[in-house]
Amino acid sequence: MWTEKYRPSRLSLMVGNENARLSLYHWLKNWKQGIKPALLLGPPGIGKTTVIHILAKEFNYTVWEFNASDIRNKQGLETKLSPLFTHSSLYDENKLIFLDEVDGIFPRYEHGAIDYIDKITKNSKIPIILAANFSDNQSILKLFRKCTTIQFFRVPNNLIKLYLQHIMSKENLEYSDVVINEVLENSNGDLRAAINNLQSLCDNTTDQNLSNRDIIFNLEDSLDLYPDL
Repeated sequence: MWTEKYRPSRLSLMVGNENARLSLYHWLKNWKQGIKPALLLGPPGIGKTTVIHILAKEFNYTVWEFNASDIRNKQGLETKLSPLFTHSSLYDENKLIFLDEVDGIFPRYEHGAIDYIDKITKNSKIPIILAANFSDNQSILKLFRKCTTIQFFRVPNNLIKLYLQHIMSKENLEYSDVVINEVLENSNGDLRAAINNLQSLCDNTTDQNLSNRDIIFNLEDSLDLYPDL
């Protein structure tokens, strides 16, 4: 997948949300026990997960990543997270917990999950970063005041276009501005979606070229079979 092949490995290679990335950089650089967890808010595909992994590597943290929407309740969270706090000798001492999609924990079904997150983030000996796509559900509102909130926004089309042009140069691709603008329009500020759309476009073009070549070969084979035609 091109989203992995061209995932930035350094902060300077990312596009968009410069202020948010800088805020998270300073939060992690200055982190110490007692500092509030970071809550990254913003739509999908704009670099929240990527910037966490880049900064964790820069500051020598091992990321323990969990998707909260897959766990959903207190019992599930305790099973996954408690060993990281109670058996530190079994794991890398310099670890960072990343709990993604906390907005996927719906109040009706969470059964204490949000309260448990609140509990473990208080005076934690491990830096904890939460991420959410939306800020308007009750789960996020309960965490809002207890976190350092960092807002991420959709990536501007001009920056996405530059990134796509970089990928096209690496892949030896050429598309008109009309085609690229359509990719941008369909991506709606989601860089990951834009890269996926570009790859799909390339795959479809390749498939079409192969189909056309197959048709030519079939015609040539037919002429060989019927030389009098």
